Amino acid sequence: MRSPLKEVNGGSKALLAVKRLIPPGSVINSFGLLDGALEVDLAFNKRFVVARTTKYVIYEFWSALLRKPEIIAQAAQDLHPIENQAIFNILQENWPKYKDPYLRSALFFLLNRCSNNGMISMGQMTSDHFNPLAFTTLKNFKINNFHLLLDDEEYLDKVIPTLNEEEWLLFSNLAFSFNLLEHGSLRAFETTPTNHTKLKTTIDDLSNNAVLIYRYHPQVFKLYKDYNITMIDKYGQHTELEDKCREIIVANF
Repeated sequence: MRSPLKEVNGGSKALLAVKRLIPPGSVINSFGLLDGALEVDLAFNKRFVVARTTKYVIYEFWSALLRKPEIIAQAAQDLHPIENQAIFNILQENWPKYKDPYLRSALFFLLNRCSNNGMISMGQMTSDHFNPLAFTTLKNFKINNFHLLLDDEEYLDKVIPTLNEEEWLLFSNLAFSFNLLEHGSLRAFETTPTNHTKLKTTIDDLSNNAVLIYRYHPQVFKLYKDYNITMIDKYGQHTELEDKCREIIVANF
């Protein structure tokens, strides 16, 4: 089973490594839901996933997808193709403003599929990852062991609840920044802001097992110097060579 969405920014190659870390039967709270590729695969492979987001637009799409994927698929087919980059840009700026939730969800799907980076509110229009199979995957989407949760705080470090110690925490799609200029900066509707220092401090105080997936950034090694770190190359294989590292998997166990 695959997510109907295109993976954001080229996707993650860390799935096999994550499945080695988190055993089947585990309850996983996954923070920062967007394209859902990792969460759907883990749920399909016998993990119970609570997919969490602080963004209503993301929650709305996935909620509609779980209820009525065929309605989203039909609306997306009616809207496709998007004629040109100018119209694409207008839709990127205005898609959350449409009144009908299934129309918003159809635009969420189309803009993701038709943008070069998989983002919905930014990126250049492309048809490289769009084909009739995309509609079929969307229309027939159905998944077990997958539950949605909308958190009411903006920052990930503020939404981590008190969980049973047996429940796992997973943070994917992380891109390190120093958060120096974040206040007042423009962000996409679907972007989840993260204060990485506060997130690390929060995890320090947890007894739960936590796994974090970062795109490569040298500062991650410094921030999590006391944690177990695995480097993954562009093929999803473990590497000891930093110049081959594409993603960094951080574990507190």
